[in-house]
Amino acid sequence: MLAGFLMSQSPPSQPEMSDDEQLHREAAELLCKIAKGDGDAFSELYDRFSGALLALSLTMLADRAEAEDALQEVYLRVWSKAGLYDPALGKAVTWLMTITRNKCLDRIRSTKRKRTAIEKAREEMEVREEAPAPGSPLAAQEKQEQIGKALCNLPEKQRKAIELAFLKGYTQSEIAELLNEPLGTVKARIRRGMATMREYLDREAESVDSNDDERSPRNHES
Repeated sequence: MLAGFLMSQSPPSQPEMSDDEQLHREAAELLCKIAKGDGDAFSELYDRFSGALLALSLTMLADRAEAEDALQEVYLRVWSKAGLYDPALGKAVTWLMTITRNKCLDRIRSTKRKRTAIEKAREEMEVREEAPAPGSPLAAQEKQEQIGKALCNLPEKQRKAIELAFLKGYTQSEIAELLNEPLGTVKARIRRGMATMREYLDREAESVDSNDDERSPRNHES
């Protein structure tokens, strides 16, 4: 009788955890371990959630290569910033998806900036204000080749900064962070590099004009 009475007075059993709740809990535990440098936990987190995060990236970017690059950036951030996850502020899987969305949005914005930057670079690199005549040595394709040569002739640090700005679409602040350099240093490198490239292209244009004059029929008149 006493045993039956005690059993009747015991607290009700806790409801079973749903699959979603269990998933969030497991993710949170893995993030906690990753924050302490646990590589096995990182591998497990990748195996468990990379498929879903890649699917989200594909939906947003509509390009598998871009989505895979974004996923790599997501996990690099998770490895370095797992300690920032706070369970009180949201569920673990939601945190992972938020990082993924942000990385995808960064890539979308970067693509837009890249297009704008390339157009700006073309304007900066114009040797002459007027468009070249058809068949001119400075027609579009050859001009792009000259720009590539001018870029290759730059010192490595200037070339790297310009490539990040005009070919990959990073802002100057982002470049400073990527290269671990002061913002003023990055701005100066880009400014000096662009000036050097313009000088190179001016010299090339003068050389072409000189050669054209030498080949002109007027130079062979008696």
